[in-house]
Amino acid sequence: MLSIGLVDDEMNDLLSVIENLVTFDPQSERIRIVPILLSNDSSTSVAKQTQWRRKNLGDIMASRDIANFTFPDIKPLGPLNTRNEEHCEQILKCFAQEQVDLIISDSSMGEEMAGILLLNTALSAPWTDYRWQCWLTTKWDRVAKTIRDFRWRGKFDPYARYLDKNPIIQSAGSGVCDLALREVVERAIEQLEASRSVAGRDHYGSLVGKSAAMNGKLGVYELIQTCARKRKSNVFIYGETGTGKELVAREIHESSKQPGSFISYNSANFNKELMESDLFGHVKGAFTGATELKKGLFEEAVKGTLFLDEIAEIPADLQAKLLRVLQERKLCRMGDLKHEIDVSDVRVVAATSKNIPDLIERELFRADLYYRLYVLDIKIAPLRERAEDIPLLARHFVALFNQANDSQFELTDDAVAVLMSESWPGNVRELRNCIERSLTYAEQDQITAEDIRCDSNSGRLRGDVRQTDSSSVGANHSVSLDDCANMSAAEILNLLQQGKLRARLSELKDKLNEPSFVQLLRLIQQWTHEKYNREHLPEELTHRVFGMDGKSYRQRMYQYKQKYGI
Repeated sequence: MLSIGLVDDEMNDLLSVIENLVTFDPQSERIRIVPILLSNDSSTSVAKQTQWRRKNLGDIMASRDIANFTFPDIKPLGPLNTRNEEHCEQILKCFAQEQVDLIISDSSMGEEMAGILLLNTALSAPWTDYRWQCWLTTKWDRVAKTIRDFRWRGKFDPYARYLDKNPIIQSAGSGVCDLALREVVERAIEQLEASRSVAGRDHYGSLVGKSAAMNGKLGVYELIQTCARKRKSNVFIYGETGTGKELVAREIHESSKQPGSFISYNSANFNKELMESDLFGHVKGAFTGATELKKGLFEEAVKGTLFLDEIAEIPADLQAKLLRVLQERKLCRMGDLKHEIDVSDVRVVAATSKNIPDLIERELFRADLYYRLYVLDIKIAPLRERAEDIPLLARHFVALFNQANDSQFELTDDAVAVLMSESWPGNVRELRNCIERSLTYAEQDQITAEDIRCDSNSGRLRGDVRQTDSSSVGANHSVSLDDCANMSAAEILNLLQQGKLRARLSELKDKLNEPSFVQLLRLIQQWTHEKYNREHLPEELTHRVFGMDGKSYRQRMYQYKQKYGI
């Protein structure tokens, strides 16, 4: 059963959402509703209004021959300011105790940004373990635009989206659940069922891993199952180079049991001038060198899956043509505008290692094409964020190598420790290459730490376990914290990056004046987005640069960002 947490500060609006959900599942066979009211309404007033709505809904249910239905009790918490961390915790603790899976919050509760701040907290440390799905409701176009802007800029989790509240309110009393709300709930139920079907797995097809990112709530395995059920819905996959985006796309195809082929196309590896012909095909004489008719990849993928890797590399003029095909589900081959070909039974899975929202802001990628592709989405965590999968992956690659080469290599614990100590900028692909290189040169079946031969992007030889705890970091620091008082924020960041300075965020805050500290925070945020394309620095860096574990660093950064409005 799916547990849905509702938050609103307007009684009538909250009751309207409840009424829609009760209409969707009158007898609570599939969902359980946990509503929280943040207003000055007294308990007596809440009880009276709820009773009135129950009675009206009862008449509607009776007309549908439904004698019994479940209407939840509303929990009034009073007006809370979600800029206050304690107030947010009060709300989220209620949801945690009720084991809520999906949060639907009003966006403007006392102030315009209240809902955004609440859900931003819900999706940040220390609440990330709950992996809530989060949705905002709003009546106002202006607020909807603000929500979209927050998501584009990386300040809001991609799983958090918004619903137009107006049709939800209008549907209340009609006996019909708003279609958009119904789709949100049905998808969440599907994902919950998918998580049960993959529970306990340490692999999924060709994918290997048992971390929360792979096999947790809203993990990759669960999302593959959800995508498999929506056979015609487009899918967007995010992930750094080497994380296995094509493998995930193939598993979606295989799990969907589509009769057609899986066709893969890497936009970064092909001639830009020939992309249109590759995708849509051409007729004889369409251009110089077109000596015969050629089917495009869309046609080849009918009843199957077309995987467009590195979608951000598609040039602007072709983006418009691709959008038209996705909208109309028909195409014309190059050189033939009279005959349309039906491609409605092609599922498109797009992937990228780039920050598409940033490209949209810079007008390098069409927002409408992104919307069309971004129906279902999967974000693949980099290997450094799921280190517990490294031993599984390493031994999996050893087994593959043994099978291919009729060998009997085994990894010792100290060899695994070496692998665990790395940040793996090349992700799973780099790990596989490392294993194959090490086994190729190995002189004995037992692979020890000394046998690990993996050259990183920076040219270092991996063959020893390097300490990463705070006691071993910073031995070569040449600048003291006192020297920073008269430095610019840019100079301080440069020292931190070079390893010449190590200081906790709180120490920097105490040493610098407020404008310099705020500017430093902005520069750190910019460095994180540009260098690592993520919200927070890798944990290896938080140890080495700030002497803080990843969780403490994220919590502190979140507090400062909220305080200074960054």
